[in-house]
Amino acid sequence: MGIFPTRTTGASSSFSPNPATTDANGSISVNATANTIASTCNVGVSFSGIATPTSFQLTNLAGPAASVDSVSGGNQGAITSTVFATPLGLQVLDQHGNLVAGVTVTFSAPSAGASASLSPVSVMSDANGFVSTTATADAIAGSYVVGVSVAGLGTVAQITLTNLLDPTITIADVGDSGPNASIGSPFS
Repeated sequence: MGIFPTRTTGASSSFSPNPATTDANGSISVNATANTIASTCNVGVSFSGIATPTSFQLTNLAGPAASVDSVSGGNQGAITSTVFATPLGLQVLDQHGNLVAGVTVTFSAPSAGASASLSPVSVMSDANGFVSTTATADAIAGSYVVGVSVAGLGTVAQITLTNLLDPTITIADVGDSGPNASIGSPFS
């Protein structure tokens, strides 16, 4: 008879039947069901009549993308035509909060008015579920929203940015102010 312990923290699996008995050939077969934590876990199995337990590894994989977290880079400003100080980023999670790698995330800025160029526009989440892009303010001052969409989920976040006027730009005297006229009178 083999006994498969179930861990109460971290990645683990439950086993059925447990304990399990050997068949006529001395083999044991069980069904393993992963818990909701993605990671690798070592499973130790003890057998009655055998002094040294045996062990093996199981890996619980993250599920498909279900949400995002740790959205960063929003609510910042940059002078027109310069790079924003903090990259725009987020982490992709499955339904249990596990980090999901290999998911395409697309950032989209407005096509007119105050906006930013984004590089890259689309990026795959890394092993930690993280993606980021660099934003460069265009030449038009104002606030706007960068949309973030995840493959299979659609739009999942909006990041607000503001393009600021360059404080070093001043209005220079351009010479004669031109003709003057009283209100209601023609210019001459």
